[in-house]
Amino acid sequence: MCDEARLIAEQAQQVLAFELLLKDIVDAPQATYESLKLRIPVLVTASGRELNWPFSVLDIMASV
Repeated sequence: MCDEARLIAEQAQQVLAFELLLKDIVDAPQATYESLKLRIPVLVTASGRELNWPFSVLDIMASV
């Protein structure tokens, strides 16, 4: 996750209670890597909704 996206996610954590797990897609299965590589960083919510970059704190808040 790029530094800017991580900062936005951390800002959203100040308002919402959620756990941020960072995963490097380089080591992911090939299908996962191929589906995400052009959209990274991608934030996946607990409900499975995907937010592609660029996203904002408001986008994160609306997705949970």
